Amino acid sequence: MHRLGSQEHPPAPRGAMSWSRRAVAVLAIALAAAFAAAGCGSSSGGGAASSTGKTTAAAGSEPYTIGLLESDLKDQFNVQQVAQVKAMVAKVGGKVVVLDGQGDPAKQLQVAQDVLTAHHVDALLGSTVDLGAFQPALDQAASQGIPVVFLDKQPPRWQRGEALITQDFKDWGKQMGTAVGRCVTDRLGGNGQVVILDNIQRSGSIIAQLVAGIKEGVATNPSAQVVAQPNAPDRLTALQKMQDVLRAHPGVNAVLGAGDDATLGAMQALESAGKDATKLCIVGSGGTTEGSQMLQNGKFYATVDIRLPFVYGTALKAAWALIKNINDPQYSGKVVPTNVGMLYHKP
Repeated sequence: MHRLGSQEHPPAPRGAMSWSRRAVAVLAIALAAAFAAAGCGSSSGGGAASSTGKTTAAAGSEPYTIGLLESDLKDQFNVQQVAQVKAMVAKVGGKVVVLDGQGDPAKQLQVAQDVLTAHHVDALLGSTVDLGAFQPALDQAASQGIPVVFLDKQPPRWQRGEALITQDFKDWGKQMGTAVGRCVTDRLGGNGQVVILDNIQRSGSIIAQLVAGIKEGVATNPSAQVVAQPNAPDRLTALQKMQDVLRAHPGVNAVLGAGDDATLGAMQALESAGKDATKLCIVGSGGTTEGSQMLQNGKFYATVDIRLPFVYGTALKAAWALIKNINDPQYSGKVVPTNVGMLYHKP
């Protein structure tokens, strides 16, 4: 397995695709220190008054609870996110309440408002289905002194205690597109018909940045031509849309998109049409368990491993700091960039 970088396939660190458990353990040490600092105060069991004005638990007594916002747990990438966050928070004595939006902005708003009204969380962290529709919950959190750490989109106006942990989505896309361009030469002899799986339901600019990066990367090889860009937000839709694309473009031999679930659905359609995935140019995104398996068996030419524990480690440290001081100058109203996506290739 190799990392695609500025050098021609330099070797990846040993165990590159199974690094997450080690990363969780390392990050837990840093988070434990942040958690203890956020909970500092009386340890007599009565709790410490934080700058939010509400009573929060002291370190060593009642743990902090994170309300983890997930857009839709039908997506295996999101399921993997939940597992990693739970593991990290558990190592520092905290709790996680998962708020599944089920792909429905109204549903996500309701579940968030319910836990806020019941005072069941000390902070919200994660991704929204539709940031505009979620604004009432953000207003409620601000009024209660509950910090919110976003993982994908920046709010149109900052309120105290809000922070954004972001990544370079265009760079991820460019890495993916460049990998397809290389694969067109490596596997296809310089004749690539590429399908990009879009996700127009996703609010904000994330997917637009990703797709722009993909197109820029694909364009590095003039022999790779984008022939279709269907809207395919999930595995079943991707399967159906790829079947439609194949009727119009039976020579399609490369596919990549916004996540492993959709890519796997498209791959299923290609295989059902009699194509051998190990001879195609399929690039995954997300580093999910299933996607990593496809890389190992050669059905994915490459995949982006987003290294979620580093993203979530940063987000959780922001949450602990904002629980302690909702006006923390390092995080409140700030965009905190991370750049942790790494593209792996298994020849």
